Amino acid sequence: MALDIDKRGFKSIIIFARLIKFKGKKVFIRKSTYKELVRLSYYDLSTGFFNRNWFEKNFIEKAETGKLSMAIVDINFLKQINDLQGHTKGDEKIKEVGTKLGQFSKVVRWGGDEFYCIINPGQENDFISMCKNQNEFSYAIECDFNRKDIKNVVEVLDKKMYDCKTEQKTKWIQNLESYAICKLINTLCT
Repeated sequence: MALDIDKRGFKSIIIFARLIKFKGKKVFIRKSTYKELVRLSYYDLSTGFFNRNWFEKNFIEKAETGKLSMAIVDINFLKQINDLQGHTKGDEKIKEVGTKLGQFSKVVRWGGDEFYCIINPGQENDFISMCKNQNEFSYAIECDFNRKDIKNVVEVLDKKMYDCKTEQKTKWIQNLESYAICKLINTLCT
């Protein structure tokens, strides 16, 4: 409970208020407003998944001890989906992939088409199997590392994930070239 002075100078009681600091000054806000501010600061509005701010607050700033398994995931061809089918379809793809990842992890929408996944303890093999049996996204995984090393692990995973993406694109191009050559040969032979 807090006292508030309105514009006319009258004191009124604010029930369920929260004291916060804003620009160096103490300010009271309603509990419901405070909860909404927390939600907005820790969750991606379009998907409902955790956001970058939540990850940095819970994993970068709090360099706790203990083991952690993590993956970085990047959706393949999201730009093409957005360009050819519209951004609504692209947003649906982001939610679809995030939901799939969420079966075995806490999902953090890092930005655009990239996710960070904090894999649930004991579900690393399930997460890896799910990743291997799809071609919607590129990924890199690091299991059982010390939480204090998370900054270094993120840098390594980021590089591994982009190497994976490059390798996948190379395979797709080779498959497409093989398909085109076979099609051409069939056309010429008939």
